[in-house]
Amino acid sequence: MACWPATRSLDISPLLVCLIIGAVTANMSMMHRLVYAELRQTEMPFYITFFVLSGASLHLDTLPNLGFLGLAYLLARPLGKALGSYLSARKFGAPRALQNNLGLALLPQAGVAIGMSMTVMETRPDIGPLISTVILSSVIVYESVGPYLTMVALRRTGELHPE
Repeated sequence: MACWPATRSLDISPLLVCLIIGAVTANMSMMHRLVYAELRQTEMPFYITFFVLSGASLHLDTLPNLGFLGLAYLLARPLGKALGSYLSARKFGAPRALQNNLGLALLPQAGVAIGMSMTVMETRPDIGPLISTVILSSVIVYESVGPYLTMVALRRTGELHPE
């Protein structure tokens, strides 16, 4: 991407730049549907490459050392999402079914979490492998059960109807 050298010299996260570019394209461009239709044609090889490279950086030798940190992250993340989404939905008067199920729908994680773990690997080589292992192993767990739990949450709220 042409903006990569600028992000590095200004010490701005390339991940953040990509998110901003996507938001600007979706909200400011009159041709955003055309842009996304074209991108859809080529995205699968990029996803495959991204996840293969991410998996290759999973340090299996550090898994036994995760201990409390890994367990704490694995439990605190869904609890934080459930509590935060419940309190937010309640504050803004969302229907009761949404208040009770939004946390389940927020469990899947992958792209941004992996991208951020890669950033930690680059910027903090002392703790990067440990943090990356926590994130990547939790991605495996949450991506294994998360989509199913999202479907359950959508059915409970009445947003998804069985076919």
